Amino acid sequence: MKKIFLSMTLLFSIGVSLNAYNYGTLEGNTKRCEEGNAKACNDLAGMYLSGRSQYKLKADETKAQEFYDKSMNLYSKYCDEGNAKACSDLGDKYNGMRWGIDQNYTMMMKYYTKSCEYGNGLACNELGAAYKRGRGVNKDKPKSKNYYDKALVLYEKECENNIARSCANLGVIYLLEMYGTKDNENKSTKYLKKAFNLYEANCDNNDAEGCYQIGLSYLRGKSVINIVKDEILAKEFFDKSCKLGESSACNKAKRIANKLNL
Repeated sequence: MKKIFLSMTLLFSIGVSLNAYNYGTLEGNTKRCEEGNAKACNDLAGMYLSGRSQYKLKADETKAQEFYDKSMNLYSKYCDEGNAKACSDLGDKYNGMRWGIDQNYTMMMKYYTKSCEYGNGLACNELGAAYKRGRGVNKDKPKSKNYYDKALVLYEKECENNIARSCANLGVIYLLEMYGTKDNENKSTKYLKKAFNLYEANCDNNDAEGCYQIGLSYLRGKSVINIVKDEILAKEFFDKSCKLGESSACNKAKRIANKLNL
């Protein structure tokens, strides 16, 4: 049996409103999964894998596998139909860094390449990192730079359209990757600050991912944009994200509470 972990990807929606059902609950995920929402099926797999006492749901590996397989089939279907995000999500899963499934770099590269060709900056970024570090492929600096350059162009366009994650990824590339020089520190600060402000605004509008990212910022501290580490404040944002359906935020809020005896 493959190990199944709750996906941390952004919601892959097929047009169902996030407010149509109680997002993140057993009932909400079940209804959205039935309508073809890949992430909801994946979240259900996580619920059945570990059980959820608040729903009187016992751990059931057979059910977990059923929903996990359904989520993978949906991601594959949408990717084949040309959805860049679905292809990128598949690449993430085969990358295995967060989801704990069987790591398969060949499949990872296949889906990241497909997603990048569809115009997904995150997938191009991952390809740049793979060729830079030799993860699943031979190291190739020219190819790495080519994909990072492509990611930058896509991220910049997306950031101009106020996509928070794209702004954040731009900042990280300029700070840490091929462009991480003194000359680009101002660019890094500019994009990371914009990302923080966008995530904060999204959180104010009850976006789980936005609250989660702000929580991470306060949990770790971000000196480059003058965010001081504050675990109490981090917990507040994780609590809100948890209520909005992000299970990873629930886990982080619980760890902080245990650590600080809250």
